Amino acid sequence: MRKSYFLLCLTLALTACERDINLEDYRSIEGSDLLTLNAVVRPDSTVSATASLPYFFSDEISAPRRVDSLSISVLADGNPVTTLNYNAESGRYESNFRPQPGSVITLRTTYKGHTVEGTDTVPRPVTIENISVERSGPIHVYYENDWILTYRITFTDAPESNNYYFLEYSPLMPLALMGERDYSQEYVFQQLARQINTSLPGWEPYSSRGLPFSDQGINGQRHTLVVREILQRSPGSSLPTDEELQRRFRLFAITSGHYRYLVSIISNQSDDSGLHGGLIDMGLTEPLKIYSNVSGGTGIVAGCTLSEQVVDVAAAAGSFYP
Repeated sequence: MRKSYFLLCLTLALTACERDINLEDYRSIEGSDLLTLNAVVRPDSTVSATASLPYFFSDEISAPRRVDSLSISVLADGNPVTTLNYNAESGRYESNFRPQPGSVITLRTTYKGHTVEGTDTVPRPVTIENISVERSGPIHVYYENDWILTYRITFTDAPESNNYYFLEYSPLMPLALMGERDYSQEYVFQQLARQINTSLPGWEPYSSRGLPFSDQGINGQRHTLVVREILQRSPGSSLPTDEELQRRFRLFAITSGHYRYLVSIISNQSDDSGLHGGLIDMGLTEPLKIYSNVSGGTGIVAGCTLSEQVVDVAAAAGSFYP
């Protein structure tokens, strides 16, 4: 309530000092030609990338400004290994090359006389050792007959200086019913929230697409992540069938640069209910700079490895339809 009151007062205070601004005065010719190079490099997939140009935020666009005439070289540990070829159907530059864990991958190209390149390391894989499921309910969360599924995902953090990860969980079956994901009970995501709250006050650990985390506080330990799924049972609604209750858990090992990029994306969520997000929407504060490891342009070349398990929740914790 205090936050809403503050935003209301701030808006009213500024209504008396409105003036017309010509946005074209802020359009950068140099920025419009800044090549954006994005790629995720992982051992279980061939190397591919997208190349595009940025657009001014007031422009109306119907599709990305793809750049389709580049020659993008791929280097592994400093040695050329392949060249990416443009696929007009997918809009991506593609290859048949799969990087190995531990290798340093560089994507390099030339655009308008400038060398554009990004480099990252493919991290060593992490392994999901065990996943358990606990079902509780019916319980009142949003409605009287809600249910909570608690997942415990165990892995071991390598005893190195810093490690970074990304967790996501989703239905195995396309379009299957999925409850609300709840990361708030888990220590590593509480640490993530503390970090993001320094720039995005009020942010809480939630995402339908997964969240990054670091090994701060769990370095070198065998750790069990605890996340939940809240199944809302509003009047007249149904609970998931046994087939719909299969869940895929994906734990990525990611690099420091990949982590910094993801955190900067979260910190710039203008649709967030936090104070900073609200002020970005109102044009009263500067968005934070998105992290990039691409020189001569912008974007991200991000290394990762994947460990994946599928859990049959009905078999592990019981069916809703005995």
